[in-house]
Amino acid sequence: MDRDGLRQLYIQCRAYIEPDRTLVRTAAIAIFCIGLLVYNWSLILEPLHRAMALPLLATIISFAVFYELTMRDVPSGAVLAAILTLGGVAGALWLGLILFYKALPNDHAPLRPAGDHVADVCAAPEGGMRVLLGRDELLTRGKGAVTPFRIAGCPAPSLRRTAQGLMVSGFGYDDDGNALWRLRDNQFARLDGDYLHVHRPDRSSLGIYDKGEREIFFLRYLAPDAVRIRGRFLCGAAPRVSVSNRAIEIGGQRLSRPRCLRAGLNYAPPMTEQ
Repeated sequence: MDRDGLRQLYIQCRAYIEPDRTLVRTAAIAIFCIGLLVYNWSLILEPLHRAMALPLLATIISFAVFYELTMRDVPSGAVLAAILTLGGVAGALWLGLILFYKALPNDHAPLRPAGDHVADVCAAPEGGMRVLLGRDELLTRGKGAVTPFRIAGCPAPSLRRTAQGLMVSGFGYDDDGNALWRLRDNQFARLDGDYLHVHRPDRSSLGIYDKGEREIFFLRYLAPDAVRIRGRFLCGAAPRVSVSNRAIEIGGQRLSRPRCLRAGLNYAPPMTEQ
C-alpha cells in the first residue's frame, strides 16, 4: 500500500475512534460533581459544617450544570429550571437531614467493634489487643487500661475495654507541652487552641480535627482485639510524630516496614533515654 493509501486509512480509523468531545466533557463534569459530593459527604452529615458545606457544594454543582447546558445551547428557560431544581434538591436534602438524621453526640458512649478485617501480621497475647500505628502493631496484655505509646514525656490516650465497648481517655499537647484537648471516657473537651472539635462518624470511630478539618487524632475500634490510631502528636520540643495508615514520620525519619512491638513504646524519647 502506497503512502496516500496509508494516509487515507489513518484518517478513516481516526474518524471511527475519535471520541465525542461533548460526551467526554459531560462525563468529566458528572464525575467531578459526584466525586465532590462523595468526598464531602461527611461534612454534609455533620451539623457543625452543614450550613457552609451544603450551600457551597450546591453552588459549585449549579455552576457546572450551567456551564454544560450553555455549551449545549439549551434554552435559557430550561437552564433556569435546572438550576432551580438543584436548589430545591439541596433544600430537600437539608430538611431531610434535620428531620431524619441524628449525628452521634459527644458523650461517654463506648466505641463498638466495627467488625473490619484485620490482617494477622502480629499475634496478640491471650486476652490482649493490637494497636495499629502506621505499619507498626503494638501488642498489649490483659483488658485493663493501657497507654499504647508515648511521645517524649507525653502519654498517648489510654485504652480501656469494657463489656460495653472501648473507652478512650487522655490529652493532646502542643509544641510547648500544654494540653490542648482532653478525652475522658470518649467525651471530648477543648482546653485550648482554635476551633478544635470532635466527629463521631459511626459507633466505632472517634476523630478530633482543627479549623481546617485536618486530622489531629483519630481512632477506630476495628475488632474486639484491634484498634487503629492516626494523628499528629506533639510534646514540647520533641519532634512531631505523624501517624497515617501506612507509615509513621518522626521528624525527618519515616517508618513504613511492618513491626511487632510491645505497647508502651516511646517514639520520641528524651535525650537522656536514648
